[in-house]
Amino acid sequence: MPALVSMLKSANLGLSVEFGTVLVYTCEKSCWPPNHQTPMEEFCIIQEDPDELLFK
Repeated sequence: MPALVSMLKSANLGLSVEFGTVLVYTCEKSCWPPNHQTPMEEFCIIQEDPDELLFK
């Protein structure tokens, strides 16, 4: 999803990612835990292009 990767920004540094890989970990079965009204939290891990700093 190239369009998604370019929109991601670091929460701590304010840096944006132009190229890289985004891994999304989500629930395997039901995303709604028993007796709860909100879905389970998903996790994203961003792997930036290691050579990104060379092109700026």
